[in-house]
Amino acid sequence: ETAAAEYPGRYFEILDALTDRSSDGLLGPITEPVHKPKYVYHTALAHLIARGFLTEPSALSAFEKNMALHSATPKIQAFYQLFGDPSKAPECQSWIEWSGKQACTSEEADTLLAEASTGGRTHTFPFDHVQQSTSGECASPAIFYASLSSPNFYDLYLYLRSKSETPGFCYILRYTPPKDTAIAGEHSRNTLSGYGVALDLKKMDYLALDDHGDSDSTAEESTVWEDYVSSLLSEHPHEDLDLTTPLTEEEISTLPLRSTHLVMSSEDPLKALLHLSQNFPKHAVSVARRWDPGRGEDLKAKYESVEAEVQANMHMVSGAGNMIWLNGVALPEADVNPFSLLRLLRREHQTVNSLIKANLTSEQAIRVLTNPEIGKASAASGPTDGVFDASDREEGGGAIVWLNDIEKDKRYSRWPSSLTVLLRPMYPGQFPTLRRNCFNVIAALDLSRTSSISFIAQIANNLISRSLPFRFGYVPLIETAESRQVARLMKWMMDEYGFEKTAQYFSVALNPSDTVDLRLLETAYAQFTTQMPPESGNVPEFASFSADPLQIQMVGHEFVPDEGLQSAAAYAKRLRLGAQDGTGKGHVFINGKHFAYDDTFLRHLQTEMGTQVNFFQEQLYTGALVDAPETDVSVFMYDLPTTAKRRNKFIYPSGNLRIYALENLSNSAGAAKLLDDSFVYPTGEHVTPVTILVVGDMDNEETLTLAIEGLRGISDDAKYRLGFIHTLSVDPSDLPSTQQPLVSPMLARLAATGNYADFPPSELAQILEEAKQLVASAAVLNVQDNPVLINLNNRLTGITNEGVDFEQLKLTNAAGNALAKNIGLKSGERALVINGRVSNDFASKL
Repeated sequence: ETAAAEYPGRYFEILDALTDRSSDGLLGPITEPVHKPKYVYHTALAHLIARGFLTEPSALSAFEKNMALHSATPKIQAFYQLFGDPSKAPECQSWIEWSGKQACTSEEADTLLAEASTGGRTHTFPFDHVQQSTSGECASPAIFYASLSSPNFYDLYLYLRSKSETPGFCYILRYTPPKDTAIAGEHSRNTLSGYGVALDLKKMDYLALDDHGDSDSTAEESTVWEDYVSSLLSEHPHEDLDLTTPLTEEEISTLPLRSTHLVMSSEDPLKALLHLSQNFPKHAVSVARRWDPGRGEDLKAKYESVEAEVQANMHMVSGAGNMIWLNGVALPEADVNPFSLLRLLRREHQTVNSLIKANLTSEQAIRVLTNPEIGKASAASGPTDGVFDASDREEGGGAIVWLNDIEKDKRYSRWPSSLTVLLRPMYPGQFPTLRRNCFNVIAALDLSRTSSISFIAQIANNLISRSLPFRFGYVPLIETAESRQVARLMKWMMDEYGFEKTAQYFSVALNPSDTVDLRLLETAYAQFTTQMPPESGNVPEFASFSADPLQIQMVGHEFVPDEGLQSAAAYAKRLRLGAQDGTGKGHVFINGKHFAYDDTFLRHLQTEMGTQVNFFQEQLYTGALVDAPETDVSVFMYDLPTTAKRRNKFIYPSGNLRIYALENLSNSAGAAKLLDDSFVYPTGEHVTPVTILVVGDMDNEETLTLAIEGLRGISDDAKYRLGFIHTLSVDPSDLPSTQQPLVSPMLARLAATGNYADFPPSELAQILEEAKQLVASAAVLNVQDNPVLINLNNRLTGITNEGVDFEQLKLTNAAGNALAKNIGLKSGERALVINGRVSNDFASKL
């Protein structure tokens, strides 16, 4: 478990290394009388290193420290707690469970799996070790309850390992608690470093017992305490100094800098810091009065350097506070413990190693990570970043239906209208009571969804009734007939009754289902209009709000709604607002800044409110925002030079932006070999700052189209390297022999031969275009003497189809499926990964 923490996703490879009986010096079933823990540890460590694990000094050091801290113990105990009572286990210490029955041998397991076609639904836990099938799809996994020291463990493990190559089969490995009461009882409690300390005083008298034999260390090896700080101070004279009187305030103020200088001037700064921090009261007077920073040119120069660095960083630390940076990242005090530090160091090692693999030295990698510009780029976005013109001026008005108006409604009549209100100090969570439309919240919603009605009838209504300074509006998304019907109904209700009564009417539509029940709305409509007729006296039939087929037109491939909804459709098109984008609940613009509408909306609103109040204050101070009655502050954010009129949903997607480190992504999916140098490069010597991966079923016509266009896009103006990650949408074993995959085996062979980089993009695009025609025509693809197929293979790899290593193809497919799962793709979906950024919104429109 400790080794697997250093190599996420490679648990079963580590298990192979430690249990493979073909290894030299195999431990075999581990029993306490035979194998001492020290022998087990060193032998197991040698096996891991021989298999290529823990070869980096950083990984080995982290492994040793985590072993000393027993970091894996809580996870192992979680398995034991999940198992329950060990007395109820079968006689064998390892077994396979399927459909509620147990098998202790591979023969019994074979019979058990044959009798029951499914193992039933199994709940998985975050700490489970799941071995997926090669196809990546697994409906009901088997459970392998394993004791790694049991005699039957390895036979069952070999059986499951071979079985996992069967498409659709996977298993979960869980540890079983030991059955021996001497092991599981009071005499073998786990040591959890850092989880608490207990001191039991059983005897107070001194026992003169020689316990030297209990330790491997000798008297010669024991270290004698050395007062390292005193040895450093001894170089500075003190005969004429008074070291007995208390320190003055001035001397105390010099202690931080002098102590820092003493530590950094020593030959072993870490040792000096350790000794000084452990004995600071003892050395405080000597450091303040004996340590002379100007004694010698070297000390003086070092002091000036330390002083400049301390002064430069002091503004980042509040008074009487502490701050620790790890490669430029500030660590909270809660993370300054051995467990968190090891986890953070592991993450930093991965980051540094990924930069080293990009041909940087370790020193250059550290300089890149600690560069201030990197920090600025990764900081939270500013108030003007990602702001769009969310007004409907481009559409000529009519797209936004406003629910309130702070400048006109009587509710806000007592509020002052001067923008100087923004400059008044406020308590945290307080909002400025300003009678100007400063803060505009516009929601683009599919009104046929209950969540959209809840936003208008509950959330917006509650905030407006509490007189908070937000102006709310909505734009209907009209992609379905039901959404158009409710949009027309709500617009009529707003025009005839106003917002409060409209919210009251639509509250009847709030129910647990995802979609609005139109029959409920129709019944409530008849009652509402009868009890409270509109002032106009005009009450249309409820059916008139439904989409009129005569008004629905198609111009080319573009939908054109009736006149009342055309501005809303144009608004959604300009800002690329789809009803199913992101969370599928809609979109929200807070003064033009886009967010996906979800349960975190109110938190975003409060956070963005504070940011924009500060921004308006700055604009008032600088004079960019003028406090005058004619200033239309409602469009101030929209008229900034940094504000975009249109939104590209691929650059500014809905929801949280997903960015992955390619190195970590490939390692976690076991696809490192799949990605290493498996890229098509531009012709000639060019720097390629952009890496694009096409992820999808390469035997699918639409994915091939995406790959071909990616190859054709490589040019002198667009220099990037392109890779292909194949994922299975249909397992080849489920297809007839005449419809076996064509393109994925060829690309796998090309990757295996390492010829990607030597292949011109235009030539590869032409070959894939011809292959796509074969796929489209459903030709007999598996016939080796097919002249078109032979020609394609010869041009691509110089071999025929029989040269494809199908065992390697299985591993490639499994790695591709694992990578696709890690980036959140479902079976059959495709995506582009651009420098770690995932985009798959286009998938349905290819």
